[in-house]
Amino acid sequence: MKTRWKQLILGTLTMLLLGLIYAWSIFREPLLESFPMWSMADISLTFTVSMIMFCLGIIVCGKLLEKMKPRWILLLSGILICIGFIAVAYSLYLHDPQSSLVRLYIFYGGFCGFGVGTGYIAILNAVGAWFPEKPGLAGGILLMGFGFGGLILGSIADAMFDYLGFLWTLFYLGIAFLIVCTLVSFVLRNPTEEEMAALSVGKKGSTEEDHSFTTGQMLRTSYFWLFIIFGIFCASGGLMVINSAVPIATHFGASAAVGLIVSIFNGGGRVVIGMIFDKFGTSVALIYNAILFIIGGVLLILTAMTGNALLLWLGLPIIGVGYGGFPALASAVARTRWGKAHYSVNFGIISSNLIVAAFMGPYLSGLLQDLSGNFNSTFVMITIFGVVAFLLALVMVRKERRG
Repeated sequence: MKTRWKQLILGTLTMLLLGLIYAWSIFREPLLESFPMWSMADISLTFTVSMIMFCLGIIVCGKLLEKMKPRWILLLSGILICIGFIAVAYSLYLHDPQSSLVRLYIFYGGFCGFGVGTGYIAILNAVGAWFPEKPGLAGGILLMGFGFGGLILGSIADAMFDYLGFLWTLFYLGIAFLIVCTLVSFVLRNPTEEEMAALSVGKKGSTEEDHSFTTGQMLRTSYFWLFIIFGIFCASGGLMVINSAVPIATHFGASAAVGLIVSIFNGGGRVVIGMIFDKFGTSVALIYNAILFIIGGVLLILTAMTGNALLLWLGLPIIGVGYGGFPALASAVARTRWGKAHYSVNFGIISSNLIVAAFMGPYLSGLLQDLSGNFNSTFVMITIFGVVAFLLALVMVRKERRG
């Protein structure tokens, strides 16, 4: 059916644009140049706010999607992000250090973060419904686009700074978000009942129709809590590397380009783990995802022990795949285990693991580096996180086999 592939392609391209939120680091230097009185902690808090609002956007608009068409939610996303970028540009133009910082939190952190979460869940919900037999692959491709957004569009935005200046770049980015989300909103839709019936022909092992859980029912299952804790350890371990990939590389004499490699594998990991899910099921995908952190962590420990940069080039990308794999796994599990009826809200709740991980991973990494003066203890902690995730995966596999 050609329609569903058109939905997937347009959805992925839009997710690529929404993924710009992960390119926050490119905004830090221009902001510090404009406001040298701001500390790095002041500016870094903006990203934390945006991640919290991103998760809230998923949850709130996930609930709205039960009553509204995804096109209206995506249009809302474009409007919020457009307001966010333009308001940030205007507030920086006023150049009032105190009020500009507050506005940065409100408009970039709040409006843009919430808007990205809004568009994110609208696309995942609508496009995912077109692939009932391949939830891992469809979700993985969409999330790969989101993961690559920070890398590709971040580079484009960085180049725009040189030609247009920082404030005009923000203005044009806001307009671009509004235009793209508006255009795609005319196309984005859920399949009709007839289309769903045609898509479901020959589909094996589906439980979507018979076992849809409300959010309350999902929260009362022990499997959910095991799964979300599993996700916290995976995301925390990944963030310990992703936030410091370039410093880690240069510390061991490797090229800073390794940071680029980690981003590529982060995006690709979403498709890889999604395909493993579709091919072998939840149990195998969980175990694979956890083992990636163990292998990657051990390779990084060996790098610290031997100083061999080749091991670093192997370890960091493997961690990137593991970090990228969990969102695809979460999307597929939310749809197949807890059903499609409340998928949007349920997936939003699962995605809130990022709020905990965004604090736990970078904080522990920074603390360990302050105490030890190197990355060795960070690598050990990543490996420990991988082992804990692996043990949690074994418990979930056992529960799944018991039914």
